[in-house]
Amino acid sequence: MNVLVVGSGGREHSIVWKLLQELGKSDTIYVAPGNGGTKILGMDLNRARLGTDLDKACVVNVPIKSDDLKHLTYFARNNDVDLTIVGPEAPLAAGIVDAFSYQGLNIFGPTKIEARIESSKSSTMRLASRLKVPIPEYMVAEDRDIAMRCGRYFLQTGNQRGVVKADGLAAGKGVKVYSSFEELEKAVNEMMRDEVFGSAGKKVILQRFLEGEEASFIVWTDGKSVVPLIPTQDHKRAYDGDKGPNTGGMGAYTRPNATRGLEQKIMREIIHPVVETLPNYRGILYAGLMVVNGQPYLLEFNCRYGDPETQAVMPLLKSSLLDITNACIDGRLDQAKIEWHPDEALCVVLATKGYPDDYSDNKGKEVYVPERLPDNTIVYHAGTALKDGKLVNSGGRVLNVVGKGKNLPVAYTNAYRVIGHDGVHFDNMHFRKDIGWRTLGNDFMESVGVSKFIS
Repeated sequence: MNVLVVGSGGREHSIVWKLLQELGKSDTIYVAPGNGGTKILGMDLNRARLGTDLDKACVVNVPIKSDDLKHLTYFARNNDVDLTIVGPEAPLAAGIVDAFSYQGLNIFGPTKIEARIESSKSSTMRLASRLKVPIPEYMVAEDRDIAMRCGRYFLQTGNQRGVVKADGLAAGKGVKVYSSFEELEKAVNEMMRDEVFGSAGKKVILQRFLEGEEASFIVWTDGKSVVPLIPTQDHKRAYDGDKGPNTGGMGAYTRPNATRGLEQKIMREIIHPVVETLPNYRGILYAGLMVVNGQPYLLEFNCRYGDPETQAVMPLLKSSLLDITNACIDGRLDQAKIEWHPDEALCVVLATKGYPDDYSDNKGKEVYVPERLPDNTIVYHAGTALKDGKLVNSGGRVLNVVGKGKNLPVAYTNAYRVIGHDGVHFDNMHFRKDIGWRTLGNDFMESVGVSKFIS
């Protein structure tokens, strides 16, 4: 069997890692374009550090960008690719599923029109409003002056805080929280005047700021049945204590403060109403939520696996990812057997100093990963490359260190114990030390030398 995984980040590496547990040595996993970690797998080097062995499928990096639909389609057709799994949102929004399906190629994900649930936040808010899905109060602006007037409204009412979001795709960074006129003006100018997110910021969403706890609620769906993955919580801000600018995600952990009743409420009030309006949607639906006093509110939808949430979830999936994926495509998700390991997992993102802003001066540093890692610890690559035989950092988010354990404190310990000069490291490395702090609590955080955060 030949499988193509589209993307180059830690999310895609974790998908490859999971597929390697399931496929045999006569199978091939192509990764387009992949990263240094998947390149190493393809060289049959150091597989022990990923928990795999040499009797597994062959891994091959393919030098095709994830948004190059023409050459991806050509490659899949001419290399007998049986299944394609798309990681990032950009190719989905560009119509990769439409292009592959037209050629009779098997691919996992929503069509271009369905992917608008992520590529147009204003469309999603209108849909949610029509379906009476709980959402924050919001306004849409395509003009800078109108955006400023809408933003002032949230400053002058309620909790006197607001959120500005780029309407289009911005790699998870197009969200700014403001609590003053100056912060509002800066955010609007960056998006609408300076176009720091390109065309994605020509239209913006202004939302009422909600004070609560974020959650990532991700489901598989075949347009009829819906099966949730383990709930996770992402840490978007760059620095400890949820300070600093938004990023693509600095870490995630499984099973945050979610009860069975809350999960049922999310499914009933948010997921099912939307899926029922999208009967042909086959893929991932990812709800970014804010839970306020037990009530979940939809902040936005994504149409793909989360990053870094996927890195925390994949090590706990006991069932076959391949079988689940095909069940979604074939419209038989209700027949799929889905089981999870009883552990918890925590993922720490190791980033290049300067990320999410300019980090260009800190790229090209040699990256060190021990030949063997302790049990219950996995390293997924993201922004890495092989240069002159050495592994170097090539992006903002470089590595994902995942710890597993019987509970969250153990998972935290297993992840963080391998980070540092005697373990996984590179020069000018930055990472948060407080992943999972809301659930772990102040006593645990202080016991590991991290400052108090919870008021």
